[in-house]
Amino acid sequence: MITPPARLPFTWGGGLRIAAVIATFAAAPAARGQVDNLVPVLTTSGFLGSQLAAYTYDPAADTMYVTAYGNPAVVKVTDVSTPASQAVLSTVYEGTLQLYYRNGDPNRGVTSPVQGGILLNPKPIGANPAYSLALIADGGNTRYSGLSTVDPAATKKFYTYNLQVAAIPGDGTDVFTTRATLANLQSVAGSASTSNNLARQFAWSGDGQSIYFNDSSASYSGLWKLGALSGSPQRLMAEDDTSSEPAVRTAAGVDQILLSG
Repeated sequence: MITPPARLPFTWGGGLRIAAVIATFAAAPAARGQVDNLVPVLTTSGFLGSQLAAYTYDPAADTMYVTAYGNPAVVKVTDVSTPASQAVLSTVYEGTLQLYYRNGDPNRGVTSPVQGGILLNPKPIGANPAYSLALIADGGNTRYSGLSTVDPAATKKFYTYNLQVAAIPGDGTDVFTTRATLANLQSVAGSASTSNNLARQFAWSGDGQSIYFNDSSASYSGLWKLGALSGSPQRLMAEDDTSSEPAVRTAAGVDQILLSG
């Protein structure tokens, strides 16, 4: 593994540019007296059984997919920009998601499953047109059957969602496909630790085929890249003070990643 120099920004071989940025935003004096133009577009109470976890928006269809800590686990909201005509469809119930975590074995336990990030594909990927597939980052762990210890191979860190309504009864494999497990991260990092932190949103690469994500745990901290369909995580930068939601801008095929630490 190559450890990058401490001074940022810098250029990584192969055309990847990474910049560390901490920024504040303040309204210009002329704007401070203007009327607040923030308008709520979605109120979750009434259709989510618990707290909102993450969401993603399809601008072409004016549709949002929302995940929650509770039941239902995933909902689809149409006509997002017109609250009066919004319609909500529950697509994945918590029981189905829990069986997916457990590989269909109810004797397995899970530790705090958290769908902490979800984004639709902004460009065609494989046989999937743009905005037809969602990638999900999950902060939970899955235990061995009947035991309290974490099973890295069964712990799903990233999986895709095909945006369909999950079958009931079912184990979620009709709508979810695992792309990376904790065991995959362990292999790259050379660690046996079962403690990781994927609590923040990730970002798509400029070509729309991969994502960049941060982990802030002791063993897996830093900046990572993951193929959305192929998996195959890569640790681009091992840095223990990186805890942010990365942003990406691309010029001439080079991704510049903005992050704070």
